Formats: sequence, structure tokens, C-alpha cells
Amino acid sequence: VARGGTGGAGFYLTSAVTSGTFTNISASGTIQYAVRVAGATNAIFNNLTMATTASHGFSFASASPNIRINGLTASVTGAYSAIYNDNGANMTINCSGGSITGSNATTTYGVYSNQTNTTVKNCNISNFQHGAYITGSTARIENVNASTTATSGWGIYTSGASTNIINITGISVAYVGIGTQS
Repeated sequence: VARGGTGGAGFYLTSAVTSGTFTNISASGTIQYAVRVAGATNAIFNNLTMATTASHGFSFASASPNIRINGLTASVTGAYSAIYNDNGANMTINCSGGSITGSNATTTYGVYSNQTNTTVKNCNISNFQHGAYITGSTARIENVNASTTATSGWGIYTSGASTNIINITGISVAYVGIGTQS
């Protein structure tokens, strides 16, 4: 169990880690991130549970390629995102049937990535403005159910080249369930 103190993340992974497997991690962030990755590469998280009330659940401080999450349950309160990937190419998020749940706040994402080769699979995502919002090229979204009640929310949105969408459900009560552009 990892909990963030004043100004810190619950679980902080630095560039000193060039490969590693972290299993049964329960991380929370009440001041900052539940999990923060800063320059680490080739890390695998197995059975990750996150809760945050103060910032994104899982976020990148600097380039951190080849991160995999196998088994994810996340709860986010406030105007934050569960997974916010703006620095981690080649990321795989396999919720293994787990849920990513927000608090219906605007400008939030269940999973956000603008990086190349992002895979999101086997997830149930709800109560964010955008369930899964992937804009990097070579994305794969598979077996994902994403729903939103936000006025301008996307259940699932992709805009990168070479995107594969397989067996998904996107629901938006007031805007677009599934949208894709290239």
C-alpha cells in the first residue's frame, strides 16, 4: 500500500528503473498522483488499484516508454483523469475486467493518451467527460465499455492513424458514443 504525503505521489517510479515488475500495488493520492512515472522504462504493473482526489491517478513526469498495466481498478474524485499519458509511448492498459470510475467532472478522461502505440483493453470506464480519448497513432482499443453523461462527452474517441477498434461499446447520453478521425 502506497499513500502520497504532502506534495508527493503514492507510488513514484524514477528513471533509475529500466525494467521491473510491480505486483498487487494499492496506491492513493490525496495531495498528488496515485502513481507517477518519471523516466522509467519497461515497467509492468500487475493488479494495480488506484484512488485519487487531488490529481491524475496514473501520470507521466517525463518520457517513460513501454509501461504495461495488467489488472486495473481506479477511482477518481474531482476534475482529474484516471490514466493521463502524455509521455509514455508503447503503453498497454489491460484492466482485466476492472472498472475505471470518475465523478462526472468536466475536462476529465478515464484514459487519455496522445502517444504512439497505446493499447486499452478489457476496461469498463464510466463517469468521466471522455471515457477513452486516444489521439496517438497506432492505437488499439479492444473489449472496452465506456459511458459518459457529460453534455459534450465522448464515450470513446480516437484520431490517430492506424487505429484498431475491436468489440467496444461507447455511450454518451448527450453527445457522441464512439467517434474516430484520422
